[in-house]
Amino acid sequence: MKSVQASCLLLLLLSSAAIAADRSDVVKRLQRATGVFTEIMKTPDKGIPEDLLNKCECVGIVPGLKKAGLGLGGKYGKGMVMCRKGDRS
Repeated sequence: MKSVQASCLLLLLLSSAAIAADRSDVVKRLQRATGVFTEIMKTPDKGIPEDLLNKCECVGIVPGLKKAGLGLGGKYGKGMVMCRKGDRS
């Protein structure tokens, strides 16, 4: 019985450590995406127009997008997608 309790406790500790690691990864990804968006908006000639941002439903930012291609192409990256909720009419 004690080995079952110890196993459950170990599983609980490991899963909470994995959740904390996932959360820190999400926080870092959000910080990188925020930095990229801020840099884009500071550039006057290449920034996203305000009227387009006001009309959009979602914005996706993938700071470290990797592209490769030789005959076939592919893309890989992790980023954030932010969407509006509710009716905006």
